[in-house]
Amino acid sequence: MEHPITRMILSHDGSTTRLLEELLREPLALRTTLQTLREAHAVLPRRLQARLQVDPADLVVLRRSQLVTGSGWIVTSNKVVGNPLHPAAQLALAAQDRPLGLVLRAHRLEQHRDQLAAGTTSWYWPGHGHLPSCWRDYLITVSGRPALYIRETFHPEIAPVDVRPVEPLAL
Repeated sequence: MEHPITRMILSHDGSTTRLLEELLREPLALRTTLQTLREAHAVLPRRLQARLQVDPADLVVLRRSQLVTGSGWIVTSNKVVGNPLHPAAQLALAAQDRPLGLVLRAHRLEQHRDQLAAGTTSWYWPGHGHLPSCWRDYLITVSGRPALYIRETFHPEIAPVDVRPVEPLAL
């Protein structure tokens, strides 16, 4: 059985950062751990290359980042692939210290998110080891063209993978 918070996070079609800040009742920061150019075929399967409207040999921007609390706790681990020819992707990826959705919103760019898939995986969380974790991926479309592919993996304390039956308290 899927936890209701997990279901809400995985099906949410707006800003993940804003949703998580509401849930945690604290601001989150972006920590970019890698940002580089790579050929599309090296970072995306063919079906996602087609969705992002890039050819296999096209250079795309690969960003690995995390949303973190003020104390440094990692809430999400993210993979972002941007089409560097899309002006919105250029704008969003230029700000390596601010979440993408917040950058696009600050520039009043209307954006649409197309959820592609969601699931579970084993993910390494520093200080916690490998844990079963939920993920989702989606495209951000701006001006009718896909600009960014995002895969977000959520710390299981934020988005529990499953719900186990709770034993009633003995009174």
